[in-house]
Amino acid sequence: MGLAATFSKLLPRRAADPLGAVPFAQLAAAWERRCRAFPIRAEAATTGRRVAVLVTPWLGTPVSFFNLEIARMHAERGDQVCVIWDGASVVGNAVNAEEVAALRAALDRLPAGFEIIDVAGLTPLAADPATDEEEARRVVAEIGIWRTRGEANASEFTQRHEGSVATLIMHIGRVRRLVAESRLDWLLIPGGVWGVSGLYVAAAQRAGVRFTTYDSGTHMLIACQDGIAAHQADIPRAFELAAEFLRERSGARQRFIDWSRAELDARMRGGGNYTTFQAGAATGRQAGDSNVLVPLNLRWDSAALGRQRLFSSVQEWVTAIVRWAAEDPQARVCLRQHPIERHTPWRSSDDLGRIVADANTAGERVRFVAAAESVNTYDLLPTVRAMLPFTSSMGVEAGMLGLPVITASRNYYEHFRFATRGETVADYFEKISRAIRGELAPPAGAEEDAALVYHLTQHCNLMPSNFNAAPADFLKWVELPPEQLWAQPDTADLRTALLGGEPLSFVRLRRFAEAA
Repeated sequence: MGLAATFSKLLPRRAADPLGAVPFAQLAAAWERRCRAFPIRAEAATTGRRVAVLVTPWLGTPVSFFNLEIARMHAERGDQVCVIWDGASVVGNAVNAEEVAALRAALDRLPAGFEIIDVAGLTPLAADPATDEEEARRVVAEIGIWRTRGEANASEFTQRHEGSVATLIMHIGRVRRLVAESRLDWLLIPGGVWGVSGLYVAAAQRAGVRFTTYDSGTHMLIACQDGIAAHQADIPRAFELAAEFLRERSGARQRFIDWSRAELDARMRGGGNYTTFQAGAATGRQAGDSNVLVPLNLRWDSAALGRQRLFSSVQEWVTAIVRWAAEDPQARVCLRQHPIERHTPWRSSDDLGRIVADANTAGERVRFVAAAESVNTYDLLPTVRAMLPFTSSMGVEAGMLGLPVITASRNYYEHFRFATRGETVADYFEKISRAIRGELAPPAGAEEDAALVYHLTQHCNLMPSNFNAAPADFLKWVELPPEQLWAQPDTADLRTALLGGEPLSFVRLRRFAEAA
């Protein structure tokens, strides 16, 4: 599972299956050939660091082989490498038993210097009644949203998989024991949401163990330190490092801000580095008179999974906005469905248009713009006084344009000064009302902050790279000698980030600044 809407921006004509379709036996055979051609060395550890990579079934993709290549990199640096083998299949993350068997066989062929821990053999810690069941239900529910393509059927999905909740509670105890007692300095976790990966994120955070997650699609990779990659959780830290680094480099800082402004302008005109799936370029003509815009995410995309804060679901959030609009006579709300949902492979099972219609008692002051409508979202901006994103990058774009951005979810920009965070439901709607009356203007400098965040996320963190866990790219890089693979600029950036612990977005921003 990847950043479906994000990665597809690079490849709008990609196959309907965002993961690609290559038989797992072919992937396993390619990895075995690599290990024979370029044997993994596990020399005596010299750095004093004990690092681990998680190997677990991942929908028949080469995710685990990518992780083992990262393990090679650490071993050759002199780290003590531990491979965590977790063969658990949580609501179907393993395609079949053959995938599990092939992964286990690949581990058996690793050098003796690699310690392998089989999670299934650990005695679980006693269940924590306060958190373990809640965490297990959250994992199953979010998988249900991904599996069923929305929130509408997630409850039914969880009920059908009640046995998985009980299994996960036991498994959480094993994962917590492993992370708490293995004396790890660092852990590589794929994804951070799907399958068992979220359990390792929670356990690492609880134990204070540093970790990195990543997500990838064809020709693209994104990574995150101490957070979930799809959520771009380390962008605030990257921004702090970038602000300090650029303090004496005003020319570079301005170049990055100018890049962001040019990129946003290009997207509004239908161009830019990534397609936004809008219905044609913005016309520059006003497409309504709404003063509140709600850009909706693709709910089942991993970028939007697990981001609820003030509201338990997107459906509850949308319903609350519509009902609030009926109570504030000055409110004119437009809810814009993600335009990618015009395309069948990305379509959600949620009928938010119906939900809006059922809750609406404000008449024409509430408008739902469906994905299929010939409206460019940017043409809705001229009358907007408040942007209400879930996790959409339009929250940052609105910040660049000086519009008040008010958040009720957990997203990477909620604490930046170009955004305003609703602390309670009442506070959230009070701030929206203030914004539409012109009483909530962003502070001076907020627009430039948003532009730098935009550069970090859109130019630096979304890294074009052929070294990733997508099957088509794996079958190419698996043939390259390690020294050639890691000498490429993008993989060198990733190596710097993984070995040094800095956010990948900052590593790349620093390289771009120094290369100018």
